[in-house]
Amino acid sequence: MKYIKIGGIEYEILPHFQRLKKIFFGNPVMNYLLPRRMMLYLLDKSGSPLFKESLERPGGWRAMEIMYENKRPRSFFDGMAIRYGVFSMAIRNRKKLVKQFLHKAFDRHLEEERIIIVSVGSGPGTHVIDAMADHHHEGVHAYCIDFDGDAFEFGEKHKHEHGLAHRVKYIEGDARDLHQHVSVVPHIVKMIGLLEYLSDEECIEMFRVMNDALAPGGNLITSGLIDRHKQSRFLSRIFNWHLNFRTADDVIRLLKAASFTNFEISMEPMGIFPVILAEKE
Repeated sequence: MKYIKIGGIEYEILPHFQRLKKIFFGNPVMNYLLPRRMMLYLLDKSGSPLFKESLERPGGWRAMEIMYENKRPRSFFDGMAIRYGVFSMAIRNRKKLVKQFLHKAFDRHLEEERIIIVSVGSGPGTHVIDAMADHHHEGVHAYCIDFDGDAFEFGEKHKHEHGLAHRVKYIEGDARDLHQHVSVVPHIVKMIGLLEYLSDEECIEMFRVMNDALAPGGNLITSGLIDRHKQSRFLSRIFNWHLNFRTADDVIRLLKAASFTNFEISMEPMGIFPVILAEKE
């Protein structure tokens, strides 16, 4: 594994030789040459928790947590998926970058006694909890909203481990009904890992709801998804995981349609996830 330090933070990158091997050998084999049935057989025999979870719930919160944890691989294929898989590496990079953006957003609202953040499609709220735990402002309070509350038990344990039991609340419901779920006005909205499942029209609708809910000068943090390493065919062919890919410019176009402005963009080093910080107009 190779790292690059940017702004004092270590990010994972793919060594040059590994990149060439993936382009000229790995991608053709995984995307075209190996029959799907054989690929599924190999993945099943690998004992990989990530493959097992991905087959049952592609892109679910448990799969994300497995990639974040990055435990010692159980087999060759497990290692290739978790430790050296470009998507897994980029997911971990994105988490670090989102944390940096959250800290930046917290700093923009330091004059507030209570900084309210809403995490949309939050899962267990790992991004927000980790960012809150490492920031000096103890008045940050989070509302984590997800249509499926399956991840909340995991999140409850995580927030207690970080001493944030009274500062993080979980809400099961549709974020488009935000005013029904949250009675306070948020300063920050985080929407990571959600846009790839939404159409352009759905993204704009969601952005407009969040823009309407935010306090004046409030911030929204979101991300795009780029198929830089040609993973989309493998994800759809093997896991039936179909995603909407958008560059930073694509996402900004949708944000502008919802009246957001003052965009700040940063790309994690794998070139898969651009993270965008926007401001309410």
